[in-house]
Amino acid sequence: MKGTPNEAAKKEGKKKGKRGEKFEAELARVEKAYRALPRMDAPEFIEHVKKTCASEMPPQVLVRAFRQLPAGSDAANAVLTRLIGEDDETGYLAPVWTLAKRMLGKRRDLDVVDLVQATRLKILETLGDEAKGKGAETWWVAYVRQRFFDAFREEYGHDGKRDGSELVRATTNPETGEIDDPLEVDAATTRLTHGNASPIDYDRTMALLQQAVDETVNPDVRRVAQCMISGDPYTKSGLARELGISRWVLEPLLMSARERLKAVLEIEMPEVDTSFLDDDRS
Repeated sequence: MKGTPNEAAKKEGKKKGKRGEKFEAELARVEKAYRALPRMDAPEFIEHVKKTCASEMPPQVLVRAFRQLPAGSDAANAVLTRLIGEDDETGYLAPVWTLAKRMLGKRRDLDVVDLVQATRLKILETLGDEAKGKGAETWWVAYVRQRFFDAFREEYGHDGKRDGSELVRATTNPETGEIDDPLEVDAATTRLTHGNASPIDYDRTMALLQQAVDETVNPDVRRVAQCMISGDPYTKSGLARELGISRWVLEPLLMSARERLKAVLEIEMPEVDTSFLDDDRS
């Protein structure tokens, strides 16, 4: 016998509570690890960076430290080596390795290692940048995924065919005959992401984003977040008029909505490229 509507609502509330707790716990874990860092100008800082296990040193902590350190300093180099160095025991670049193996498929003349290295170079180019690198302090997985796709498209073109050859990336289901192409994005996904995101599990992504919107307490932030995930066109000036506020008041609302939506995907679906939420409307 099915439960009553009230019982169903209670169960749903418990699920939402658990998800919120998971999100808050992750934020707290990162903040705790950052506060555990020795002073960045202290001799023990470098040793701490080198020897602390990856489980106690989230990559966001290293990013935050790196962006505060003088470029080219011993401390900055130590942080960078730990973050994206050749030693892959940390798992910080695991999303990049997974993507490289999937995208290159069965091509024998292409090397996964080369694509990972190209991604490392993109990270080096952007991590210290105020605009492109800032997001890595919070959304590391989304950031390295975006750098991967930057490297991939620069090397092979948007569809993987820049050199006239084809990447073996599409597979056929022997039972249904349907083609599964990891680079194909359906129309609904394109509307959601404004054409900027990598292939995603659209249904699950939308469900998570909608739940995040529904759980948002501030009504103005909730309205802004709803507009961001709807896929419908909007402008900042138009949205400000609808809410009856100024553009200056709208900006922090947009930032709050964006951070909430990204954080949910970062925790629940770290394989998803959240850069589509960065779409800045005039």
